[in-house]
Amino acid sequence: MRRELILIGILLAAIVVSGSSGANAQDDEDEDDNMLPSSASAVDDEIEPGWHPLLVLSGNFALGQTKNVPGTSDGVIYNFGYLLNSGIGYLSDNREHEWLNSLKMQLGFSRTEVADAVVKSLDSIDFKTSYLYHLPSAPWLGPFVSFRVNTAMLPGYDIRAGDTNVLKLGVIEDLQFSDAGNPIDADGNVIDAGHDRVHTVSAGNKIDLTDAFAPSTLKESLGMFAAPISNKRMRLEARAGFGAWETFVRNGYVIDDNDATADLLELRALQDSVQIGPEIGLTFTGIVDEKITYSFGAMFMQPVYHNAQTDLEGVELMNVELEAILGVALAEWMSIDYAFKAVRQPLLVEDWQIQNTLLVSINFNIVGAEIPEDECDCSKCPVEETPAEEEPVEEASADEAAQPEK
Repeated sequence: MRRELILIGILLAAIVVSGSSGANAQDDEDEDDNMLPSSASAVDDEIEPGWHPLLVLSGNFALGQTKNVPGTSDGVIYNFGYLLNSGIGYLSDNREHEWLNSLKMQLGFSRTEVADAVVKSLDSIDFKTSYLYHLPSAPWLGPFVSFRVNTAMLPGYDIRAGDTNVLKLGVIEDLQFSDAGNPIDADGNVIDAGHDRVHTVSAGNKIDLTDAFAPSTLKESLGMFAAPISNKRMRLEARAGFGAWETFVRNGYVIDDNDATADLLELRALQDSVQIGPEIGLTFTGIVDEKITYSFGAMFMQPVYHNAQTDLEGVELMNVELEAILGVALAEWMSIDYAFKAVRQPLLVEDWQIQNTLLVSINFNIVGAEIPEDECDCSKCPVEETPAEEEPVEEASADEAAQPEK
């Protein structure tokens, strides 16, 4: 975890430096409108009232092959997937009411000949909707209410190259060991491949973990927001309030393998939960030189009430979400995107959930990708013919006009 946090620290430092240089340069140049709907704000007069839609679809594919390489299994490896980034924002005519909506969907698969199967490597659905009221006396400040859903699209599973003995444990169940170091049940019987609680999954077959659209977490929040920096190129927003989170696991499991049981793979049961408590959130998004986009988000939620089975107390129950994204546009239709995400949701999984993603994507800008007037490629614009200027006719002087014609 320390290595991932060092990496995200370096990335954030680069983002802050590049974001500062972009902010200083924006006073001398026109700004574009190609921002996410969540960046539309009633604070900046340059953003027009009305609807601001966005729909971008990205696809990615990677292929590799190895043979006789030390330390690497022979075979073909390929990865493929897609990313959907969409949303719509609304700003009222009086610039007091703001409604922000976004939907992000990611799905990726990978295949190696070791497991001889296609495995889901990335699966995420994130929907957010927020209403913000900008106080007329202080447009950068006001109350908000929001709703968010995090879930996965397809069932979750694991695949192993060899036969695997699977043992399912309860939510807070601990394994007991004999004096000889063997896992035992409540009656003192050794838990091995022949135990009633153990079932064997053949090599290359799926070990079921979660169902489709599970686990799902619903989040409702109410409080105050402040957006001291908000324009088309950069937006900094902080929120503080009270939230309620409901998690539904639908009898799902998570891998919780014990190193002391080499012949067993332990799965830990997940549990439904409800938790309520104060929240603090921070988001920072922007564009640098029209080619680089960045965003950072952090949220902290400390439950003061929950109904889950757990031995955790106090700060140990705190939910933390950290996310950073850096994108570089190589062309209008191609980009390189790096995303880091660290989530700690102790009532679901006690350990940190870490995701690092690097994608070379082919993008299809369907909605919200208009070219600003100041960046129009004039070579593609129709050329209007300008009529030839007529030569000016010299007027005769008064003396010349008075002379008779010869």
